[in-house]
Amino acid sequence: MAAQAPDPRNFTSSDDAFVYPVPVVRRLEQQLRNNIAENQEKLRSLVGASYRDLLGTADRIIEMDSQMHVAEAHLATIGRRCNTRTFEKIAANHAKMAQTQGWEAAERRAKASQLKVLQSCIAFVTRTVREGGSSLLGAKVVVVARLLHKSLSQMPNPPPLLDSFKHNIAAIRRKLLSHIDHELVKSGSSIPEIVETMCAFSLVTSSTPTDVLKHFLNARTKALKNVSSSTADSSVLKAVHLMVQTLKESQSAFPKRLHDSLAQLKKSCLLADLQILATPELGLDIHERWLSPEVRNFTPWPRHDDLDASSTAEILRTWVSTAQLSLTTTLTERLQKVSLARQVVEMRKHALMHTLNVARGVPCLDLMDFVREFSSCFITRTKDIASESANSLSEIASSFRRALTNSSSKTLQVGDSLWDLADQSVDLDDGAKAYRQVIIHRAMGKAQTLLGIDQALDVWSHTLEEFHTLLKSIKDTRWDDAIDFDDDLELESPQTVLNEDDTAELQSHLEEVSTAALARFETDIGTIVMDVRKQPDPGPRAMFLLRVLREVQQGISVSSKPIGHVQIPTLHAILASHVLLQPLADYQKSLERSQKSPRVSARILWEGTPPLPTQPSAATFKLLYALSKAMGEAGADLWSPVAVDVLKAELWERVAKVVPNVVSGDGKKPMTNGHREDAAEDTDGSVKGESDHPDPASLVRKEKLIQVLFDLLYLQCIAVPQDQNERTAQPDLVFRDVKKRADLEDSDYERLRKSAGEYWKRTYLLFGLLR
Repeated sequence: MAAQAPDPRNFTSSDDAFVYPVPVVRRLEQQLRNNIAENQEKLRSLVGASYRDLLGTADRIIEMDSQMHVAEAHLATIGRRCNTRTFEKIAANHAKMAQTQGWEAAERRAKASQLKVLQSCIAFVTRTVREGGSSLLGAKVVVVARLLHKSLSQMPNPPPLLDSFKHNIAAIRRKLLSHIDHELVKSGSSIPEIVETMCAFSLVTSSTPTDVLKHFLNARTKALKNVSSSTADSSVLKAVHLMVQTLKESQSAFPKRLHDSLAQLKKSCLLADLQILATPELGLDIHERWLSPEVRNFTPWPRHDDLDASSTAEILRTWVSTAQLSLTTTLTERLQKVSLARQVVEMRKHALMHTLNVARGVPCLDLMDFVREFSSCFITRTKDIASESANSLSEIASSFRRALTNSSSKTLQVGDSLWDLADQSVDLDDGAKAYRQVIIHRAMGKAQTLLGIDQALDVWSHTLEEFHTLLKSIKDTRWDDAIDFDDDLELESPQTVLNEDDTAELQSHLEEVSTAALARFETDIGTIVMDVRKQPDPGPRAMFLLRVLREVQQGISVSSKPIGHVQIPTLHAILASHVLLQPLADYQKSLERSQKSPRVSARILWEGTPPLPTQPSAATFKLLYALSKAMGEAGADLWSPVAVDVLKAELWERVAKVVPNVVSGDGKKPMTNGHREDAAEDTDGSVKGESDHPDPASLVRKEKLIQVLFDLLYLQCIAVPQDQNERTAQPDLVFRDVKKRADLEDSDYERLRKSAGEYWKRTYLLFGLLR
């Protein structure tokens, strides 16, 4: 590594440079030349700077010379003007100027002080309202602020901020009045506090005691509406308490206490009031001497003698009427949101109990009149709920009308079979209750649609029963036991007013609306039945209606007569026609085939001498079996004794028409009125064309007629009640005609009738629903 080059400035002589090699010497030469150039440049800069300093010094010397000439000219002028008269004139002008400036300074100080106090008043009232301080002190400060604003506005040069302060004063006045209204309706305030707040209102608004009383009552009226319209359960009790408290406080504050408090405000100037003087925020200890005399000497002068005791009582009586109307109106509106009668009755009991407790001895209030009016709101709402509950029966009628309209015939039929439970699992967590319920529903044919109607009927009936329970609870309420009326012997006992009168009114209304609802329901059912009769296949709908009417009669216990009893025979007739339709059609076809057959079936089973049938034909047995099966498919719950009697009567009537029409097709003339017009008889009583030995075809026809006669007798045992059959001595036209055509003796006919009865006794269990 090469050695570092030496610094030539450290050499003492030139010989020291030549001890190094030539390249080093050359570098040293170059370095020396660079140092010489730098030194020359620095010298040139120093010479230039010194020259500029010299030029500046010359300029300053020239300027000083000009200023000396001006000063010499001024000193010459002053010397010429320095005389006694001039000094006296200057002294007089100076004194006059000092006096003018002092007055302007005092005016500025007064204006500044009043603006400062005005600004402090606005800030103080704002803080007082925000923190809920004394409303009377705030009212006094507002009056001071208004006086200051008036004083400032009357100055020669009023400050430009006065318009802004005017709006601020109006704003704090509104805030203070709102604070006063809040204090007037605040609960828990003592009478002195309320009187102080009333004085504040009178001071701010320059109101008379009459105006103060009216404002106080108006504020309490608004509070009464707000409290009574609240959704809280105790809002009614709070409203009554507020009304009673208002009457008591008004009686205590007016007119004596308010009169004395307002008179106290007139005794001293406003700024001499101890409360204002003790308010450091206003700074009156500094600024008071700068305030105008109108502000410092102002004394309030409110009117305090325009209200007496009689005027107070008259105003309170008027307010009580308005308050009662407002309370009952808001209570009625609130009760419209209550849909349970039990809740209304409980609210009535608590509200009236509270009213009787707190409103006794209140001046200007007729307690029993108020209680009657108060109770009327609850009774009216209870009556409305009773009307709504009773009228809901029409909705039930509309529901099964819609079910009949929107549901198909198959949907309206009986639901699942009772025997299907063997293949299904039923929840038995609650014991056998659920299983028993399922069995009852299926046995009674309660499909899903019917279960909904049944539930609605249960709700309706339970609701009306609950109303009767509520009536009993209202009647059994003991007001005299809960409230001591011995202290006020002139007060009427509420037992008669609140129990007997209200209960009688509710009872009458409940009976009226129930009767009207049941009458409308009966009419609706009649209309529905008429519509069902016009249907092409009314049978399934008639079954559904019968089940509905059964549930109605079981579920509605308030009616003195069965619901729909007029329509039930019509529905039974439709049901019987529907059930008989297919079995009778099949029976007629079977009977026609048997009449066309060349022989009598089961002839070999005839017994006795002569042989007579002892069992019905297959067609008749099939008729009864098919009819029994159709009845079972329709539902065993439909076949009450009345319905079975209608079916039997319809069966006998149809059979009595079918059999003659079928047996008349044997080649002879048809019957007319149960008789056949055969060939004319001879004069000796014999029938023309009849021989002594009938042919085999005639014998078969006779046997067929005998079998038909047995079938008719067998059907008569089923279709005609036994007592009625025994009372009937002579057979009807059908029996007479068939017997005559079969040429059957009376003894044989009697045998045949007894055989039919015996066979029915042996076989009636096969057709259980037809028994």
